[in-house]
Amino acid sequence: MRAQGEGSVYQRKSDGRWLYSRTLPSGRRQTVSAATRAAVLKRKDELDAPLRESRPVPDKTLTVAGLFTLWLESQADNLAPNTLRLYQDFSAHHILPQLGKTKVVALTLPDVERWLSSLSRPTASRAALAPATRSRIRQMLVSACNYAIRCRVLTYNVAHDAKVKVERTESAYLTTDEQVTLLQAAADDRLCALWTLLVGTGLRRGEAMGLTRSALDLGAGTVTVRQSLTRVGNVGAIRKPKTEGSTRVVPLPPFVLRALTEHLRRSPVLGDGLLFRSEVGTPLDPTNVGRDFRRLCERAGLGFRHCHECRHGYAVTLLEAGTPLEIVAANLGHSTIRETADRYGKHSRPVAQAAAMAALDAALDSNF
Repeated sequence: MRAQGEGSVYQRKSDGRWLYSRTLPSGRRQTVSAATRAAVLKRKDELDAPLRESRPVPDKTLTVAGLFTLWLESQADNLAPNTLRLYQDFSAHHILPQLGKTKVVALTLPDVERWLSSLSRPTASRAALAPATRSRIRQMLVSACNYAIRCRVLTYNVAHDAKVKVERTESAYLTTDEQVTLLQAAADDRLCALWTLLVGTGLRRGEAMGLTRSALDLGAGTVTVRQSLTRVGNVGAIRKPKTEGSTRVVPLPPFVLRALTEHLRRSPVLGDGLLFRSEVGTPLDPTNVGRDFRRLCERAGLGFRHCHECRHGYAVTLLEAGTPLEIVAANLGHSTIRETADRYGKHSRPVAQAAAMAALDAALDSNF
C-alpha cells in the first residue's frame, strides 16, 4: 500500500520488499528498494534531495572509464594539447585496463593501492613504471575523482590516501665550467644566440623559440616571456606560457645581449616576427632544436645532454653566487618560491649559511 503523498512507493508481492521508483530529469527511470517501508522512504528522501535543491543527480552506475571520458573532456580547454594527449595515453594504457569497469562509487582504497602496486611490475605489454611516473598517474586519478566530487557523484576521494613514494633526485644540470665549454663550442653555430640565451636566462626551450622581436628590449637589457612555441602533432603551435607566473620579464646578462645583438645584425627580424627561425624562414621545430643541442654537446665533449639542463644550470649558478631565492624563482617563472626551494634549495644553503654566520659575527663579536 502507498500512503498519500509518498509517490511511487509500493511493496513487491514476490518477495515483500519495498520499492520507490521515479523518472529523473534525464528521462532515466531509477528504482531503489529496502526491506521495510520506513527504510525505502529514507532512500526516497536521499534520491529526491538533489532534485529539490536543483543539484545534479549522482549517477551511481558511472564507471571509472566513463568518469575519465567526462574529466578529460572538461580539461580540453585547460591543458596544452601535448599534456592532454599524454593524459589520454596514460588513462588508456595504465588506468582503464584495470580500473575502467569499476563503478566510481564502489572504488575503494585497497583497489587503488593494488592498482598502483601492479604498475611497479612489468607485464607482457610494458615495462615496470618508475615511481615518478606512477605518482603522476595517481595524481590523474586524484584529479578525476575530485571532478566526480564536484559533480556530486562522490563525497570522498579514496585515491587521495593512496601514496607513491618518490625519492627526490637532483635534476641534471650544466655546471659553470660546462656552460663555458658549451658556449665556446657554439661560437660558430648558426643558433649560437639561442644557446647563449638558454644558458644566460634559464628560459624553457619553447619560451626561447617563441620569442618575438617586440619581446626583446636591448636598451633595457630585458626579454619579456609572453608565449611558447611547442609541437602539436606534426606542426608547431604558439601557446600561452605554462603558468601565470611564466609570463615575466627576465634580465639579460651582457654576454647574452651581445649575442642577440649580433644575431639581429646577421638575421634581421621584420615587424613582430620570431627571433629564431629555421634556415628556410619557418618557425623552429622543438624536436630538431633538441637534436641540434645534443649534437653540439657531444662535439663539445659534454656527452648526451638535454636543453633543460641549461635552465637547471642557470638556477644553480645564481643560487651558488648568493642570489636570493625569490629572484631566482621570478626569473625562472616558478609559481611559488617553494617550487624553487624544493628543486634547488641545497645549492643556496651553503652561501646563505656563510652570509648568516658573517652577519651574526659582525653583530656580536665586537661586544665581548
